[in-house]
Amino acid sequence: MKNVALQSEGGRPYVSSSAYANYRSRINDGVAAFEGNTPWTETRISEVAWSSASERLPQWAAVVFARAAEVRSAVIRWGRRGDYTTSRHLEVQVWSGGRWTTAAKVDRNEPEP
Repeated sequence: MKNVALQSEGGRPYVSSSAYANYRSRINDGVAAFEGNTPWTETRISEVAWSSASERLPQWAAVVFARAAEVRSAVIRWGRRGDYTTSRHLEVQVWSGGRWTTAAKVDRNEPEP
């Protein structure tokens, strides 16, 4: 299955904010960090992950595809710094019929461990 969100496929990332050197280009560069139990230093995290600035809510990230595409699944790899950093509320939205439509929604009381 082809990943149409990748930069190499023409996907353009947009975010609500960025913290430090955690650039938006990290969300669709194809680098899957934090595989297995590899320890990552603070410097390494900024080289491979996007992080939002914590003072602005809500936080969001979006990828605009280069062309129309049918999306059957989405994978989100959460970064971590010691403990996992996840969202309690997550929506996957698609542009359809001239407006944003929620395709999937996850609500949790606590972040995933």
